[in-house]
Amino acid sequence: VNPKAPRRARRRAQAHARRHRRLFGIEGNAVLVAGDMGILERPFRRLARQLLRAQVDQHQVRVGAATDDIEGVAIDPTSGKLFVVDAGNNRILRFPSTAAYLSGSAAEAVLGQFGFESNGSGATSGTLNSPASIHVDGAGRLWVADGRNNRVLRFDDAANKPSGAEANGVLGQTLFTTAVAAAGTAGMSGPSGVFADQQGRLWVADSVNHRVLRFDGAAGKANGGPADGVLGQADFAGISSNRGGTAAADTFAALFGLSVDANGRLWVADTENYRVLRFDNAAGKSNGASADGVLGQVNFTDSFSMPVTATTFGYVYHVTAAPDGIVWVGDFDNRRVLGFRNGASKPNGAPADIVLGQSTFTDNSDLGPSNRSIGGASQIAPGRDGSIFIGDYGLHRVLRFSPAVELEAPARVKARKGRATIRGTSAYATEVTYRIAGMKGVRKTSGPPSKWKAAVRGLKKPGTRITFEAVAFDGRKATKTVVVKQ
Repeated sequence: VNPKAPRRARRRAQAHARRHRRLFGIEGNAVLVAGDMGILERPFRRLARQLLRAQVDQHQVRVGAATDDIEGVAIDPTSGKLFVVDAGNNRILRFPSTAAYLSGSAAEAVLGQFGFESNGSGATSGTLNSPASIHVDGAGRLWVADGRNNRVLRFDDAANKPSGAEANGVLGQTLFTTAVAAAGTAGMSGPSGVFADQQGRLWVADSVNHRVLRFDGAAGKANGGPADGVLGQADFAGISSNRGGTAAADTFAALFGLSVDANGRLWVADTENYRVLRFDNAAGKSNGASADGVLGQVNFTDSFSMPVTATTFGYVYHVTAAPDGIVWVGDFDNRRVLGFRNGASKPNGAPADIVLGQSTFTDNSDLGPSNRSIGGASQIAPGRDGSIFIGDYGLHRVLRFSPAVELEAPARVKARKGRATIRGTSAYATEVTYRIAGMKGVRKTSGPPSKWKAAVRGLKKPGTRITFEAVAFDGRKATKTVVVKQ
């Protein structure tokens, strides 16, 4: 037994309670977590980027220093810009699309504050109070779970809003100037997660009411408009954790983040039940319907957090279903993010395939700030070419993990009359080039980088070496050498 485990567990429980007090003004339940966990899969291992250190003029406002409590991250699919929730400073930072993938980049705008140097809270159309998750839909609308204001805000054309811009709509309140916690069809209490699916439905994790709300045609709703469906409670009147009982397939306990995949499956981080629930064809579910799958537990009635393994979670705050089928789970207590390949097809309680932030699945060490550590995962957002952005709440920063560039080519080919055609494949590359030994210049292959071809001419020496290089959008590389025999 690790003698330090009880002390570590107390610290993690205290952090959980502080987080709940800040977001919702309530106490979180203390829980003991002990043991070790984690395996940084090789394609991701070398390439974690400590990404966003926002720098504004001479004031050096920095994510990771002056910036506090990174709760949310989202990529705008229309512009490629990155949005970051700086919850402790009651603001959202926006980064240009190119800068989003470069360490040390400057934020271009701020929402929730009139400038980069203020951090006050409030309930108006232009202020926030402990914002949590965010999401940018296919039309470029930014949706914000504004936790302690008990509402969700909508910012249209968010990529082009000036600093301090006002929101265009609100749900959970009928006015921008109220912040009343409520239930029913139109109320919210501590909303923490938000996601707009491809059909224009808005899904909201109404955390303190232990339920998920569904708003059909959300962008067209009037301010304070009612929800159209509810999960986690039998009806809109229910507000009890686990419906007043214990964990089941149709209950939540202080859920936090959520995500909807391209096939309409809803994934919910059911925080205090230490699990992730999957609802297939979620939009077609009746109120209070049961989940179809669970990760983190072997069945729907267990709610265990120990021991630390590839199949268990501590407090899980966020889940994201990426376009490539990987379901990413932020295991906050255990300082890691778990990846489940083809997550929708996993059986209940299946083990994770990938771990980021730890070196093995049985480690949960506090590694301190580095490009391999995660102090406490918050929201996870898919980026371009297999990248993911992770809000690191515990270390006040945002990380980018990108898979290694892959390049395949034959080791040897034969030339005829000084000519050879070489074919190969690559992954996560934007171009493939080659250099012929003894000849000047770099040449581009033809065809897409994923299935490239090089028609080589003028080969005179036996055993000529040709070096191929696949390069990603951010400069990551892979090389292969092909020997050409005459």
